[in-house]
Amino acid sequence: MKHLIAALCCLLIFFAACTPPPEPDITENDADDDEVEEEHEEIPVEVDDETEDILYTTLFAFDNVQEYVYNAETSGVTATITTTVERTAKEARPVYVLTNAVDAAGVKTTTVMTIDIYTHACLEMKIHAMVDHELVQQTLPCPTEGLNSAAVATAPVVFVEPAQVTVPAGTFDAEVYTTGSMQFWLGDAPVPVKYSGPSFSMELVSYS
Repeated sequence: MKHLIAALCCLLIFFAACTPPPEPDITENDADDDEVEEEHEEIPVEVDDETEDILYTTLFAFDNVQEYVYNAETSGVTATITTTVERTAKEARPVYVLTNAVDAAGVKTTTVMTIDIYTHACLEMKIHAMVDHELVQQTLPCPTEGLNSAAVATAPVVFVEPAQVTVPAGTFDAEVYTTGSMQFWLGDAPVPVKYSGPSFSMELVSYS
């Protein structure tokens, strides 16, 4: 259960400042790792030669979306993450409030992350979860690296290549970008249609 909760924390903060939890000393799960997972085919497509690098803050167009859903996987844990977006103000400072509801292996967890509108850097984050019929609540530190950290707020996101990618939300003619160890597939949607890192992957299911 501890490993599941640790993995959920990574999911809940968009895999921002989490190191993958140590592998549990259990051999019965090894067989699961050998299962063949369905892979979505990525087909190169043509795009304008003038495609340029972008800023991290353009990856998520929060003004153009109210809710979006991802299927996520990290450290052997799969989950569905539903995020609702609210634009408001905190102490006269314009902010987005992202409420992330995660359902993974029967454990339902919710975080509320407040981020700066202009940098998308985390200002505050809280979590609560029902674990074995008990409510667990705590304040989490904002990430110091990765998504929603101040360190990447102005970091360039480098164009890699065009690709056609199929995710639960559909098939998209996307542009692949990278920043640090993360890759993003941007298509005709207000949020990335897919993104991944060394120990996780996210695929868009729906948005509105």
